[in-house]
Amino acid sequence: MDLTGRRFGNLLVLEKAGSYQGEYFWKCQCDCGNELYALEGRLRDETVSHCGCRNKRQRHIDITGQRFERLVAIKHMFDNHRKQSCWLFQCDCGNQKILTYNQVKWGGVKSCGCLHREMTQQINLTDITGKRFDRLVAVRPTEKRLGSGSIVWECKCDCGNTAYYSVNQLNYGNIHSCGCLYKETRGEGVKNRTDLVDNTSVTALVTSKRLRADNTSGVTGIYFDKRNGKWGAYISYQRKRYYLGQYEKKEEAIKARQRAEQEFHDPLIEEHWDELPKKRQDEYLEYLKGIPVEYPPLVNI
Repeated sequence: MDLTGRRFGNLLVLEKAGSYQGEYFWKCQCDCGNELYALEGRLRDETVSHCGCRNKRQRHIDITGQRFERLVAIKHMFDNHRKQSCWLFQCDCGNQKILTYNQVKWGGVKSCGCLHREMTQQINLTDITGKRFDRLVAVRPTEKRLGSGSIVWECKCDCGNTAYYSVNQLNYGNIHSCGCLYKETRGEGVKNRTDLVDNTSVTALVTSKRLRADNTSGVTGIYFDKRNGKWGAYISYQRKRYYLGQYEKKEEAIKARQRAEQEFHDPLIEEHWDELPKKRQDEYLEYLKGIPVEYPPLVNI
């Protein structure tokens, strides 16, 4: 929508000036005579309504002309939605880019992006044929490219598998094998765990009773199916998910989940109670307090 000529507080929108991270910003004139740029979203939600002339103190540090690696600050443009000061910078390569002051001062941004492209091109010229990276030996470059433009190399692992990584991943990505090393070391770690019973973590059974941040039903293992308007229940055990049916009422789905917990989770928790950390024991006892009296758990700790 064209905002030209519209007024937001003390600001009169003059013209569209460009875009920043997918959002338009507009050139505006304040009633005091100053001109400024503002993001469309900040104009619409009225979080910016003047140039700053109402404030008793200057809001922005003036960095005009200051150099940050390849970037030179030209002028302040606007404040983003986090109220961070956004500036227009001139890069030594000739490009201009809008960045926050924090990005160039603390965020490690040194150019408009040209420096990264140059480094990528330099790395791509490096021949690593036959070079060893722990269990991996670089065989040949492929036609594949990462999003950054880095060439993907075909590598041979000591286990016999073939893997594909870029030079950056091999040099700095903590890559040691095709994945076999992780499987081996993880297997050793699993053997030393005392809370694993039949490939099931007793500790995880306790923590699974927590309400996840992305849960929308308010109860673990319960979901609402919008397609048929029913409540569903499920439970996970030994790396498998078991669906317990769908019900007209949420309370029925909750009872189905509780019955499944009594059958799958609770007996194992009770049997290996002494192997649980004190924190998990307390967490489970707290959970038991929320079980309805008319539907008590089977475990007796």
